[in-house]
Amino acid sequence: MYAILIKDTKNSSLYRFLSVKKEVMESTEKEVTAPDTNEVKTEIVEIGTGNYENVIFFAETKDELEKKCVELLGTYTTNEFMPIDTEPFDVDLVWNSDSN
Repeated sequence: MYAILIKDTKNSSLYRFLSVKKEVMESTEKEVTAPDTNEVKTEIVEIGTGNYENVIFFAETKDELEKKCVELLGTYTTNEFMPIDTEPFDVDLVWNSDSN
């Protein structure tokens, strides 16, 4: 998983993860009949609710990450965001290790 850190404009020593608006999805069960076997199966379908929430942006691949970074180039200066790979860290926090 990949995320993007953005430098806070008010305090230049702080970073935050890029957040994006994402539609809240609702899971519903739907019965489907297979045309060749006439077997009835239950499938879970995700349906949009029309409500949105802010969530941290995560990309599964480097290509997705690069696409988002190119999109961001039009809205941020290049020194305001930093792409990072969150896999090796397995943490939700970023802190200043030099502070005591």
